[in-house]
Amino acid sequence: MSKTSLSVERSILALTTGGNVYEASLEGEKLSSTVPFKLLAKNIQSIQAGLRHVIMQKTDGTLWGWGVNKHAQLGIGDYEFLYSTPVPVQKPILVRLNDTPVPLSNGVITRNGQAFIPLRSVFDKLGAEVTYDFNSKIAEINQSKTGANPVSLQINLKNGQTTLNGKVVKLTNPPFTVNGIGYLPLRLISETLGAKVDWMQKEDTIVITTKS
Repeated sequence: MSKTSLSVERSILALTTGGNVYEASLEGEKLSSTVPFKLLAKNIQSIQAGLRHVIMQKTDGTLWGWGVNKHAQLGIGDYEFLYSTPVPVQKPILVRLNDTPVPLSNGVITRNGQAFIPLRSVFDKLGAEVTYDFNSKIAEINQSKTGANPVSLQINLKNGQTTLNGKVVKLTNPPFTVNGIGYLPLRLISETLGAKVDWMQKEDTIVITTKS
């Protein structure tokens, strides 16, 4: 027996009284009487719909997202356009610099176990000058504090090429852009600028400590 039914992204989803969510694709404006329903998720206690996605809460309290994720509306920590199977909603990641929370205009994105942060998030707070050329898609980060070795980073966000003081740096996961915002690997940049980075995954916190 259906408890809740929703129409989202050319599909109809039905939550049963037994906690199962079933999905069927819509063709045209009407649902055929013979359209097959497939099991999408189990142990679901509630479901809420957005314009092109849904968020489901399981009986254990965890949140799961399904559907279009073009603007990171699923909270999975990336901008993959579409998820056809439910994915766990990622908790917001807190960034602390010398024990002070750093507000982010856009959230942290994780790829292959590595954290990426928006271009202008913590780098200026580390004493670096950040510039970005929208035409060439090249970002430059320079630091020349008294008593420290000058650091010059150049990142090409078109092809991911990164140079440190004129020498090419090989990266496992290159920088990238999402919706016009440049994302850079936190550990490479922070440690290059003389800071220690600890990613405390269980606490969903990134701790950055500058050298005294």
